[in-house]
Amino acid sequence: MRTRLILAGLAVSALGLAGTLLLNARDPDGGGMAPRAPVAGPDVTPAQGADAWLDVNDPRPPALWLVRRTHRFSESSEDMRVEQVSALLTGAERAYHENRRMIANRVAQIVDVTGEHGTPLLPEKILADLALPEEVGRQWLGIVAQAYIELRRSGRAHDEAVQMVRQRVGEGVTRK
Repeated sequence: MRTRLILAGLAVSALGLAGTLLLNARDPDGGGMAPRAPVAGPDVTPAQGADAWLDVNDPRPPALWLVRRTHRFSESSEDMRVEQVSALLTGAERAYHENRRMIANRVAQIVDVTGEHGTPLLPEKILADLALPEEVGRQWLGIVAQAYIELRRSGRAHDEAVQMVRQRVGEGVTRK
């Protein structure tokens, strides 16, 4: 009984510490979690201010926010792109545990990382390439995105990083 009480106390302490760390990681304006500042590549200026992160209180639809955030990299019409990104976000909601807004934030983070390595990829490409088959079960996009980002930062090209992430997902390495 005493061991259980000690373990319970440790668990509560750990949760309190985690909560404190999360609260301290919030952005200074009180919005969502502060994103890591992207590094500008030769063809990209990272989104600043309101476009850096889609806050939980932001009224814009995630698809519209993603398209407008990357408009300078595409010559397609905004309406057509919003429709395509919206459909891809719907598919991503089935493949990942995160909600539409968080998926959009993760995709924006990946757009910024691809910009570190040249011309940023469009959200449409990222969402399509990181779409998962139903048979692998729902995943956490945060884990998949981090695996992709680390592979890109270690010198892998986009297609190679996507292939490696898909292989890891299929083997169950990215599940938590």
